[in-house]
Amino acid sequence: MVLWAGLLLALHIGANAIWLGALAFVLADAYPLWKRGHQDVKVMEAELEAQSCLARVGTLLRLGLPAMVVSLASGWGLAFHLYGRPLLWPGAVTAMQAAGVAMAVVLILLATGPFALSAQDNAVGETTTPAQARRLLRLVAIDLVFGIVALVIGVIGPFG
Repeated sequence: MVLWAGLLLALHIGANAIWLGALAFVLADAYPLWKRGHQDVKVMEAELEAQSCLARVGTLLRLGLPAMVVSLASGWGLAFHLYGRPLLWPGAVTAMQAAGVAMAVVLILLATGPFALSAQDNAVGETTTPAQARRLLRLVAIDLVFGIVALVIGVIGPFG
């Protein structure tokens, strides 16, 4: 029993590290585009940064979507294994599950909404605009905030 819980916990922590790490990397890499906002810049430079942002978000989705599935499955498995049915779960576990589901919803919205539209535009020869890239980055930032909330709850929850 202890081995099973330890394996689930290791899988859960690893998947979350990949998921949150990918989110943080995309935001750090795209910081110049995010910071610039609506300032006047050379059009070509702004479009290149937007294309780079789109590529980074694509990488995030290739890493983040499988990590999301593993993270949610291992988190739910761990909660059921340790505490039984959801009515018996401590409040911190329920809050972490809620934050994880919120993260998943934002990531799925990112994958099926703005990212899919931007990728479709690129397929027909249109370039991603800086405004589209910033919209993608806002969703990435929201996902990262939910992840940090879940992490904080996970760390202080059992001790609070």
